[in-house]
Amino acid sequence: PPGALTRFFAKIPGVEWLRKKMFGEGKPAHERAVDDAEKAHREAQSKVRESRVRVTDLERKVREAESEDEERLAYSSLDGRCINKKVAEYKYEVCFFDKAKQDSTSIGKWKGWEAPGVAKFDDGQYCPGGPERSLKVV
Repeated sequence: PPGALTRFFAKIPGVEWLRKKMFGEGKPAHERAVDDAEKAHREAQSKVRESRVRVTDLERKVREAESEDEERLAYSSLDGRCINKKVAEYKYEVCFFDKAKQDSTSIGKWKGWEAPGVAKFDDGQYCPGGPERSLKVV
């Protein structure tokens, strides 16, 4: 025979979802445990895949840093970092060793260090009636 709570919820229209939320779909405990274990396993597998991708990326960066000049190595902590700044109505984003943009407009792609502490971005989108955009970050 159904329990008191089951009978209680059965009498109230529209709260079946609440009973299911509170007490599950009626699966036996061992099936819920298997479901929970499978979910945890999928999450763990996903984290392992993400970690492998991260390790591969870090190994690539180490190889590049070892083969690059000392200047790049000196600024390697900027790799993957972006600076965002709003000036007047424009939002700028500068990502070292990658790209720079003004709102959705490309200002340029990373070209290197023009001088110690001066980053150069070139080959951005063309200005209307003008040259390609570029940027120097000091």
